[in-house]
Amino acid sequence: MKLLAVLLPLAVAPAISKPIPFVMVEHNSVYPNGKYNLSTLELQLGVKNEFEKGDVYASVGPIRTHLDVTKDFGDTEIGGTVGTNIQINGDITLFGEVFGTTSDTFITKTGIVYSFN
Repeated sequence: MKLLAVLLPLAVAPAISKPIPFVMVEHNSVYPNGKYNLSTLELQLGVKNEFEKGDVYASVGPIRTHLDVTKDFGDTEIGGTVGTNIQINGDITLFGEVFGTTSDTFITKTGIVYSFN
């Protein structure tokens, strides 16, 4: 599964017909029950393709995780993301994303966004 997390975004990227390159820096912190647990810092390099009703994107890059238990950053991992946003009409957009790392962590996000136009 570790190899899949890295290869999936790389496999999808060439299929994007009009690639728009991007860089994403992201910081996430987790506070279960109001107590700090962990943070991640990501640097993702990717491509996206915009089409009439949305976009599709793929990215890959290093991730550092800080754990409260050890009070230290762990090893650097590689993570990748593949996702899409699809506009249903002028007000409703569906989204979905799969994120994976070389430590076999997988996260999925799906949802609906309603815009008040």
